[in-house]
Amino acid sequence: MNQYKRLGLVTVLFNAPDVLDDFFTSLSCQSYEQYQVYIVDNSTVPEPLTKARELAEHYQISVTFIDNKGDNVGVAAGNNQGVNAALNDGCDLILFINNDLIFDDKNVLSSLVNSMDSDMLDMCSPVILNYPAKKYGTLAGISTLLKL
Repeated sequence: MNQYKRLGLVTVLFNAPDVLDDFFTSLSCQSYEQYQVYIVDNSTVPEPLTKARELAEHYQISVTFIDNKGDNVGVAAGNNQGVNAALNDGCDLILFINNDLIFDDKNVLSSLVNSMDSDMLDMCSPVILNYPAKKYGTLAGISTLLKL
């Protein structure tokens, strides 16, 4: 694995400050450290962005904030804003993630970078398992029963 590839983590925030504690805790525990988080705020209230800024500082996680100032441009447009910022910052790889994720393994980012490298991918999004059962996965808005 190339530990020197810069990974851009793009997430779109919308009125959900309660999920951010687990999100930042999960990121702070990752063994892969060559990443930059891009939080695109589509929220119509100020609390989510304020909390994200506080948590980024608390966990000393490098975050670029894109504030749409109360204008919900949608997930696709928000992701595009994050990708553009990541590419402008020189990120080699882009990972689309939800901010209500909990990474239960410290090597999630390392594994994804490894997979992206070996499969020659520039962008990806992980399958998201429901919690706590981990039987249903969501990818690109499609839910399915997984055989684990």
